[in-house]
Amino acid sequence: MNEFAEAYAATRKRMSDLARSLDHEALNRTAPATPEWSVKDLIAHVTGIGSDMLSGNVNEVGQPSWTEAQVRSRKERPLDEVLREWEELSPKLEELLGGLHPAMAGLTLADLVTHEHDVRGALGDKGARDTDALRIATDTYVRTAGRSLKATPLPALKVQSEDQTWTIGKGEAESTLQAGRFELFRAIGGRRSREQVLAFGWSGEAEPYLETLSLFGYRDLPLEE
Repeated sequence: MNEFAEAYAATRKRMSDLARSLDHEALNRTAPATPEWSVKDLIAHVTGIGSDMLSGNVNEVGQPSWTEAQVRSRKERPLDEVLREWEELSPKLEELLGGLHPAMAGLTLADLVTHEHDVRGALGDKGARDTDALRIATDTYVRTAGRSLKATPLPALKVQSEDQTWTIGKGEAESTLQAGRFELFRAIGGRRSREQVLAFGWSGEAEPYLETLSLFGYRDLPLEE
């Protein structure tokens, strides 16, 4: 397996082990990052994504009707049954990830890592913040934001996070953003408010870059995790 497939497999195992350890109350706890879904719903969602990718049901990828169908079709099924489905489809899914363009494989992984931390956020669990999966997913998200930035007249932005540095956009960087990897990942993934992102370490202008930095917009209210 390549690094995307290996990271996906490790993340699936972490999430499955965590889910199996939870009682009924915890499984039905609402995730603050996704207030329409419980922990169990999030497991159904990521399982459904894998199933839909393998079956070719991707014409409406990302649409509310697509994601809601994944959750609804597994709503009444026991958790163990849903986790078994995810486990059984994973070898083929990991093989698929190994053959995808790195940008697409990275976004698939990043979506799973996003939901891992949505689950952990519901539980008040601050684990899994130093994984290979988070490192790869953050790199993917930063590079994806960089492609959006290139389409604007803004100068490049230097992004610094722990042991990684990127210069995204075009030309010379005139502003710098510094943030921890987990916070940077959650911000680009739409799990932070504008105010939270503006409170990161910035030098130079910050506000103009917010329009392209988050791939999914910003929360109205701050989310502390």
